[in-house]
Amino acid sequence: MLGQRKINREDRLPVAFLKNLRNGQKASRLIFRPGLNVISGASNTGKSYLLQCLDFAMGSGHPPKQITESLGYETVVLEIEDRSGAYHNLERSLSGGDIRHTKTVGKASQKTQILGAKWLRINKVNN
Repeated sequence: MLGQRKINREDRLPVAFLKNLRNGQKASRLIFRPGLNVISGASNTGKSYLLQCLDFAMGSGHPPKQITESLGYETVVLEIEDRSGAYHNLERSLSGGDIRHTKTVGKASQKTQILGAKWLRINKVNN
């Protein structure tokens, strides 16, 4: 996990972070930086789970397998900052269903759309 150091805009990649939200609890975050990002750790500490969450947030038809550390988590959110500075959040329940895409430009402008199973199939995202 990262310390409390503020992430400067120039330090961030277009894929900024992954969050799993718990009811009323602080989110777990994984922030990617420019260059090679290595996810390492002892066996059975959630490395594969993180990759499965990324895949699922982007439209995989297979939810991440449940592990002890994931108990209580309900949602995966992937935030992507595009080159124009707009943020795109892809949010999906870990139990499945549609992906909610929210685009934020500045502080006030938001556009939300639901990316359902049909949209994923048409765009050959869902497997």
